[in-house]
Amino acid sequence: MFGGPHPSRNEYNSEALAGLFAGEAVRVDNGQENKVNESALEKAGVMMGRIKAFDESGLRKLAQDPTVELFMPSFMEEDVSIDLPARWRSQLTIGKVLGEGTFGKVFKCQVKCDPTKSVTVKLIKDKTTDVYNEIKILESMQGVSDFCISSIGNPTYINAPEGYWIMMPLMNSGELWDLVEKCAESLPCTLSKRKAWKWVKPMYNEAFMLMLFHDIVKGVQALHQRGLIHRDLKTLNVMMNCVGDNCYAAVIDLGLACDMNDKYACSWAGTPGYIPWEVYPDYALQGSNAYRYPSRDVWALGVILYELLYSGFPPFWGDRDGSK
Repeated sequence: MFGGPHPSRNEYNSEALAGLFAGEAVRVDNGQENKVNESALEKAGVMMGRIKAFDESGLRKLAQDPTVELFMPSFMEEDVSIDLPARWRSQLTIGKVLGEGTFGKVFKCQVKCDPTKSVTVKLIKDKTTDVYNEIKILESMQGVSDFCISSIGNPTYINAPEGYWIMMPLMNSGELWDLVEKCAESLPCTLSKRKAWKWVKPMYNEAFMLMLFHDIVKGVQALHQRGLIHRDLKTLNVMMNCVGDNCYAAVIDLGLACDMNDKYACSWAGTPGYIPWEVYPDYALQGSNAYRYPSRDVWALGVILYELLYSGFPPFWGDRDGSK
């Protein structure tokens, strides 16, 4: 009921992964250990906030109105007192709030019959068609891939007066964005163009980060093979699960996922900085249909890879209208 086995790492070869993107490294670094401007890094450590995702109307407002806020407020885990739906109350004990936004809240819940196990429960306040579609997509991903989130449990969701409650596996080691931020805040990690992850934690060498990236690619591949486009890939929407030093990553938050075979299902939506310019409304009106092609996810994967390997700001940081 509460999730599947930890995915195996036997298929990975760390030396091969370390050299997987060597050609790209040569192109960027040119074999030099150039220093990154320290004041810029300090600024990056302060300003590299959590960027919001926007729907079509939100992207239009963002491009036209410089006062529209690009970042979401920071959030700290907190204890909470709230009742689960009665059907789950005998099975789960609600613990901490793991996340909060306009959509609702995400909770960590302990399994009563096995205190060593926990799950994630998401409460979505709005009962819209889009939210129901997300629930159905989460259900459709059950058993498909450990590297892409799905719903679990029986039932997988509950329609309650306060909103939809959805049960999902717990990823116990936080967002990939948290690691990127820790590196940005560590001067030794970002002194060179190539990030020195060992200064965050010795096990976080480049081969390790590339293994996590490989997991993300496999999660996206699983979505595409099901005919789905994620549309909001970013380090905030990747979470890690670790047992000791054995970790894997999974793509999360399928709230903007859409059916690539339905030309009306996928629209101009996503997170600025991770959206290819062809997807923005102004370019789409000129005849571009890139907003409904899976290649837009591949673009976002490239941005994530850059964030994992190189210091400084991400390549399209602060983009509001596809012009960067």
